[in-house]
Amino acid sequence: MIYSALFFTFFMGVGAYLANLSPYVLTTYPRQANWIFICTQLASPVGAILAGYTTDKTKLLRGPLLVSLFGFGIFQLILFAGLPASWTILAATLMKLCMSASGQLITIACLEDGNDRFARSRTAGTIGFCAVQVILYFISISSQTASIQTGIVAQWGSIFYLIAFILAFKIPIYRKARETYYFRETFVYLLRPRFLAFFAMSFVFYACYQLVDFYIGRFIQITHGIKYVYLGWGLSVVLEICLMPFTASLFDRYHTRFLFVLSIVAGGIRFLFLALSSEFTALPPHYAQILHGLHFTGYYAAAIFLLKGSLPDRLYGTAFALYSAFASSLGGVAGSMVTASALQINPTASGYATVFYVTSAVHVLLIPAFLLMKLPDSLQEESRESASSYAVK
Repeated sequence: MIYSALFFTFFMGVGAYLANLSPYVLTTYPRQANWIFICTQLASPVGAILAGYTTDKTKLLRGPLLVSLFGFGIFQLILFAGLPASWTILAATLMKLCMSASGQLITIACLEDGNDRFARSRTAGTIGFCAVQVILYFISISSQTASIQTGIVAQWGSIFYLIAFILAFKIPIYRKARETYYFRETFVYLLRPRFLAFFAMSFVFYACYQLVDFYIGRFIQITHGIKYVYLGWGLSVVLEICLMPFTASLFDRYHTRFLFVLSIVAGGIRFLFLALSSEFTALPPHYAQILHGLHFTGYYAAAIFLLKGSLPDRLYGTAFALYSAFASSLGGVAGSMVTASALQINPTASGYATVFYVTSAVHVLLIPAFLLMKLPDSLQEESRESASSYAVK
């Protein structure tokens, strides 16, 4: 129950941040927006690596989580305060570091109770994300509150981290996994060809996926208005709520490949829909957000279960952080640089449409790549002992 409550409040805050980030940054700091996005992407793996290494090495959970949740709330307040661009970039960097660290620690704590427990508890986070979008939507359409700026609305979201901070005192102080930890042992696993291939495919996927966090909101805002940004993010979790509780059982029955391909197919259709919406008024772009539940959830859950099943528990925190650093961070930075360059040339709806067409095509190419690629196998005891003995020599 504690993990469901923690995920619920944590993602209410994340929902307030994510829905307002793109409209706020691209409106308030148009010339520095790409730097803000890139710095947040680079900070994300730093937070994950710090959290993963700390908890794997010291076995501590509650202390690092409390520190990161406190920082998350403080820096979200500063990020949306309308300060000079240099201070905003710093705040965005530190906020993303704390966000990544706290999300990593909550996930690790919950996974120690099993994949099914994680899938159910993480669904509560999706419901929290949806709840805050409903609140934001009604704020945006009310005659009394519609004039409130997006930055102020995002700042209000920081209160949810205070609630999460209080709930975190119920998290265990220490990890259950108590085996001896060696940092270099992680690379004995991750440098194997199957892991390298998976990391490379994930790099390409997240080079496209960065549009979801940083640009879709702004596209919907300039074509339909801010209230449809909130409506779109509210719709985005409908399928996620339906899918997330079953991800663990789907993983066990079909292995990871099914969830990956489901995600990639949904992403390709999502970006195609967004591209076409700029030309056809009968296709409102916020409806494309319905596919977010499949696009995000499939890949997110599949990667967690794949790495959790392919690595010893003592290495999961560090390994997932390194995966995040290379795939979601560096892949996202590469995608952001290409996107920013394209939108500088044409920042109109047609410019966004061109980017969406390209990313949809890349998703199509990823489908056969994942169907043919050999994914890491579930960890066997003999390979666990072999790698461990090699690493400590």
